[in-house]
Amino acid sequence: MPFVPIRERSKGQVEEHFGCEYELFVEFTGLISWCKGASIGWHRESGSSDSMLLPWVPGVFQDLELEASGGCAMSSSDYKWFSSDVAAVSVSASGIVQAKKPGRATIQAVSISDPLNYDEMVVEVTLPSSMVMLPGFPAEASVGTYLQASVTLKAPMLE
Repeated sequence: MPFVPIRERSKGQVEEHFGCEYELFVEFTGLISWCKGASIGWHRESGSSDSMLLPWVPGVFQDLELEASGGCAMSSSDYKWFSSDVAAVSVSASGIVQAKKPGRATIQAVSISDPLNYDEMVVEVTLPSSMVMLPGFPAEASVGTYLQASVTLKAPMLE
């Protein structure tokens, strides 16, 4: 360890200067670094809160990719992702959140190099309050066939 020779040299110089011997006790020697805290984000409008609302429809899994930054991490693989309720909201190793059923979960991104450096957000999955068909898609089909439709599901506003 490079600190030991420096410590011993310093001890020798102090003893020589004051003309006496000292006992040197070292409780801790280490290099400490400080980094800006980790944060979770996604492409959203400014002014959004640290919570997300996703609509739920049986058999359709809404998903969204979260991004983590800060916390001494060099890349997205420097974080571990956790969900407080994987039955309602799961999160992959790369930060993709998926709505599984109505409920609420806290998603955490934890810096691998410093587990005390993390950020979290609440994800709530609710039944949609409305459904809107997107323009430009046909709304007619022959009887007995399936109609492919593109819709937007809107979740109710958080209280």
